[in-house]
Amino acid sequence: MARLAFVILVLGGGAVLTLLLGAVGLYGVMAYLVTLRRRELGIRIALGATPRGIAAATTGQGLALAAGGVLGGLGLFAVAARFISVFLRVFLFGVRPWDPVALAGAALGLIAVAALASWIPGRRAGRVDPAEALRAD
Repeated sequence: MARLAFVILVLGGGAVLTLLLGAVGLYGVMAYLVTLRRRELGIRIALGATPRGIAAATTGQGLALAAGGVLGGLGLFAVAARFISVFLRVFLFGVRPWDPVALAGAALGLIAVAALASWIPGRRAGRVDPAEALRAD
């Protein structure tokens, strides 16, 4: 029983580490996109876009990336589910491979982490000073 508990602990730690790396990666991509689009965002704010609207658009872009990743992951899972049920049945305690609650919980958890990782650069995008952004280039 101790070996099984250790394996579950290691797999859980790997899952948490993977989630954190994904969040940092998405944050990095979104921060880079905000930096690249600084001039455009300054023009939009100068023309009357609200900072909240800019932040919402940037966050929405990050959520669209995350939703595509979740849908792609669910597609890959559909292919791999039969192998999971055959080879890893030992680790599935009281959960079927196609358990909708577990799949929905994982997808919502990923979307929530992606929302936070996208919202931080989105908030920074809403604070772009139009005069400084136009003067920079």
